[in-house]
Amino acid sequence: MNTNTKIIRLEKNSLLFTSVLFAFSFISQVFAVPAQLHVEGNQIKDPNGNTIILRGACLPDLGYAEYYYDVDMKASSIIDVLTDKTDSQSASPGWYTKVIRIPVYPPETSPAPASHRWNPSNPDAFYNTFLRPIVNYCGQKGLYVIIDWHEVGNTNDDAADTSAFWAYMAQKFASDSHVLFEIFNEPNNQGDWTSARGDMQSWVDIIRNDAPNNLILVGTPQYCQVLAPVLDNPIDDENILYVAHIYPAHWYGGTEQIDIDGIASCAEVFPVIVTEWGYMSTTDPAKAMLNGTFTGYGLPLKHFLEEHGISNIAAYATTDWEPPMFRSNWNPHNRSTEFGCFVKDWLYEKSGITEPIETTILKCAVKAGKTQFTNQGPDANNVDKMKDYVTLSGTFRDRPAILTSITDMMVNIISLDDDSIIYSQTFDFNSSKVINDKFSYSHKIPAHTEGAITSLKINFAYKTFSIKTKNLDLTGLESPLRMDMVFGTNILSGEADETIINKTRLIPTRLMRLHEDKLVVSKAAAAHSTSPACDSLYIKGEIAVHNMDLDVNEPNLVVEDVNITWGDPNGAKTQTFTIRGSDVPSTGNFKTYVNKHLYTCKGVDSNLADANTDQVTAKFDFDKCIFTASIKKANNIYTGPGNGYGRLRINFAIPGHADFNEAVDVNLVTRRSY
Repeated sequence: MNTNTKIIRLEKNSLLFTSVLFAFSFISQVFAVPAQLHVEGNQIKDPNGNTIILRGACLPDLGYAEYYYDVDMKASSIIDVLTDKTDSQSASPGWYTKVIRIPVYPPETSPAPASHRWNPSNPDAFYNTFLRPIVNYCGQKGLYVIIDWHEVGNTNDDAADTSAFWAYMAQKFASDSHVLFEIFNEPNNQGDWTSARGDMQSWVDIIRNDAPNNLILVGTPQYCQVLAPVLDNPIDDENILYVAHIYPAHWYGGTEQIDIDGIASCAEVFPVIVTEWGYMSTTDPAKAMLNGTFTGYGLPLKHFLEEHGISNIAAYATTDWEPPMFRSNWNPHNRSTEFGCFVKDWLYEKSGITEPIETTILKCAVKAGKTQFTNQGPDANNVDKMKDYVTLSGTFRDRPAILTSITDMMVNIISLDDDSIIYSQTFDFNSSKVINDKFSYSHKIPAHTEGAITSLKINFAYKTFSIKTKNLDLTGLESPLRMDMVFGTNILSGEADETIINKTRLIPTRLMRLHEDKLVVSKAAAAHSTSPACDSLYIKGEIAVHNMDLDVNEPNLVVEDVNITWGDPNGAKTQTFTIRGSDVPSTGNFKTYVNKHLYTCKGVDSNLADANTDQVTAKFDFDKCIFTASIKKANNIYTGPGNGYGRLRINFAIPGHADFNEAVDVNLVTRRSY
């Protein structure tokens, strides 16, 4: 049994499921500069109040890339790759990067030649030639940009250069809504936050002199490994993100083990961003920091970051900086490393993009229990009486993408009449449960618990599915219906109408009981005789009434008249029969019977025009939601032109309860066999 199953019952008029929560609210604003972000509590927010989790990639040093790389590997080309929605490598259909980290190295540590380095004596050269064009290009691509002062060491050793750098950059990018500042890449300070904090605060103050709104990323001690002390002594500023770096050696443990609990604790109070993470397979002891696997490091790290809402930047989007996201041969058809494929699929999964997969429902059965409940009556909300069910099976066109990253799936049953979710269930799903390209879920419903999906089978090779349920509450479900199966960013969505549901039979009208007035005529017949007082009319069907009280005998047809209108749909010829209440004095064979919500009568006079001997026999069961009515011994019952039934109609009106005033095409009605 799956103990993580979640069952949701949504009432009519609830919002239709939207597949999945958006990681970014501006996904549709491609080629528009992203809006200014701000911090509220431990979350990053956009101007509309949406929570933002930044996910993206880190470039190599700009000067290095411009000098050493061919044109297809320069910064702008890499950005094109990281925003290519048509790249089908790995399981996902494209890249959905939303933030780029741009390291700017101090001149003494830059790998670029002197002509392409940041030079504090001539800052405009680097700014105008390299930095500003790429920052602008990112804005045009709808990307946020992190300008990273890529210094490593004790903050007090590099305070002067760092101050000068930010005094220059703050005034240059203060008006760029998409730019964030990472003020010191990896402070060491022997793990002492108090030592680092004073310098960090001074640089924040320098930035705020010119740039009051840009988000600022603050590095933490021991190369961004120690975050817990921030809780007791944070930076004095409202728009701060605290930085962690997590590579495989930090994750696996040993001498490099990071304080994961400290990161989680900090993330509960302040926004946290991991601006460097990544892995590769290597036996080189000098690269042991990066040696990791998809299952041992990648997936667990992803689950940790997503659980705590932590933003992250993968390093590095290049072929030769390690760990590399791309292969050194840069083959357009096979350029991403395993690490790069993992990043791409993760970005796609969290992009908010949903991919509808064409789905065909071939079979659908819907059954109603003995009755429905709406918070009234002796059986209200009695789960033992919820006996509705639906079963579905069919096919789908495409295999859902990135099954390896999916942790759960959702099934929704939706009534398309008003787009309300009638039933929804979420349960665990992961690639380890897909055996021989088949997924199988089963669940036994314990006694005295709500119903649920009892079986769900998906064959990804043959692209087929089947769903069985038991003991649901499907009140409000009408035809047509829609089924959605949601796998991460993929939605298998198919519809079924009355040609599929119950093998051409309608969804049971009983599901509308206490929910909506509903009338379905399953059979109607009228006969005209040349002999006097020998015409007849017979009507049979299903009826549900919304406005009724389970605690009393309502609707009580003993004291209320029911009007039946019969005639052609254009009103050229109509006749009204009245099933008269028992307050009318009994005469002849007049009989009535009432038991809770069951009403029967026999031999009741009607007031049909041109008739003086007609009698009505009727039965209305408002619990079972069925009815019959017949009129005999009548004169001049209308049977339509040529005695055909095609243009006849039937209307019901129950005073104080329901008025079924829609025409019924009897020609269609008589084809249905209940």
